[in-house]
Amino acid sequence: MQKKGKIDNYNRKQKACDTEAKINYVYRVTMESYEEQNSHDMYMMQINQVIKEGESDKPTNELRAFLGYSHCREALGLKLNKSYLIMGTEKDTHKINQNQYEYMLGEQTWIEYWPTDLECQDPKYGPTCEGIDDLLYTFSTTGCKQ
Repeated sequence: MQKKGKIDNYNRKQKACDTEAKINYVYRVTMESYEEQNSHDMYMMQINQVIKEGESDKPTNELRAFLGYSHCREALGLKLNKSYLIMGTEKDTHKINQNQYEYMLGEQTWIEYWPTDLECQDPKYGPTCEGIDDLLYTFSTTGCKQ
C-alpha cells in the first residue's frame, strides 16, 4: 500500500536493502494510464529511473504493467501522471515474454508519492524530498551494505 504521512529516512533505506523481504528493485515511476479489470487493476508505469536494478528486468525509460487487486485500489491511491518511488520483490516480478514483464503490487511492495521539483520547495514535502535525495545518494555511492 502507499506510504503516507511522515516516513522515516532510515525506514526507506532499510526497505530498499531489506534482505529478508528480498527487495529486488527500486524505481521512480510515473503512472501513464490505468485500466480496471475483473479482479485486478492494471497501472501502466513509465520507469523514469532505476535506483536499484532487479535481477531480470532492465526497464529504464520503458513502460511496464503494475497489477494491483481491485479491492486495494483505494489503499494504493495511485493518480494519473503522478510519480512514485516503488520497491518490490523478485517474486512479484513476472516475465510475460522475452522483453516484457509485469509487476504485482503485493504486501511487500513499498509505494511512496515522489513530489515534483516545485512541490519539493513546499515545507509539506521537504522531508520527503530530502529523504528520497538521501536514498538516491546512498545508492549512487555505497548501495546496500551487507
